Amino acid sequence: MNIIVNPDFEGAFRGRYSTVLLEVGPTAQSTDTQRMVLDCYTEMQVLLTDLKERIRGHTVGWERLKGAFLSMKTREAVRNLHRQCQTLNQLLVIDSAALIVNTYREIKES
Repeated sequence: MNIIVNPDFEGAFRGRYSTVLLEVGPTAQSTDTQRMVLDCYTEMQVLLTDLKERIRGHTVGWERLKGAFLSMKTREAVRNLHRQCQTLNQLLVIDSAALIVNTYREIKES
């Protein structure tokens, strides 16, 4: 299950700071992650259109396949999105560690 849409995860940070929820949570404004997902989606749609046109126009297999390798914008959009996913995973680790520390502190104080 995607942890971002898990209400328990969001609830655990209610009233607390969360780097992940600020970036992709329900209250997130226009963020780099949202922009990168949109850019990647747009480029993938352009690539899909190009590949569909190649299917109609060429019977040789190489011509059909070549379009996927020529699309530098799509490749770059996917790479950027992959890097952003790695960053979000690291932010999730930070949030998890902060949550553990806060929980430990609360248990210790009670």
